[in-house]
Amino acid sequence: MVRTPPEDAELAVAIGDPATRRTVVERMLIGPTAAGAVVHPRAVLGARAEVGAGAIVLAGAVVSVDAVVGPHAQVHYGATVGHDTRLGRCATVFPGAHVAGAVSLGDGALVGSGAVVLQGLTVGAGAVVTHDVAPGTTVVGVPARPH
Repeated sequence: MVRTPPEDAELAVAIGDPATRRTVVERMLIGPTAAGAVVHPRAVLGARAEVGAGAIVLAGAVVSVDAVVGPHAQVHYGATVGHDTRLGRCATVFPGAHVAGAVSLGDGALVGSGAVVLQGLTVGAGAVVTHDVAPGTTVVGVPARPH
């Protein structure tokens, strides 16, 4: 049974898996319920950085100048999001991951712990890397395969 929160409630869904989070968000945001962003006081937000409704930015995270954390996206502990980067709806940057400047993460994309996404790249919606990737290897597709 899905319960509808009170009309004045704000919520943020703290589920790490983007697909599951999206499902819960779609079920819970029925009616006039508003999603409130959660930004830890020890997170750093650069000038003109935007944090969307329902997004979560945890302690030690850095979201640089002109970056946009989309609705219901998450930036975890110690992760960095570079300048002019766009995180799509329900995108996730796990602990210690680094997303360089001018990157676009599609809706539901997930950057795993300790991963690095280089400057100017686009990570498609729902992108998935399910195996180790050797240094210098480029992977594409869902699931990702060597290119």
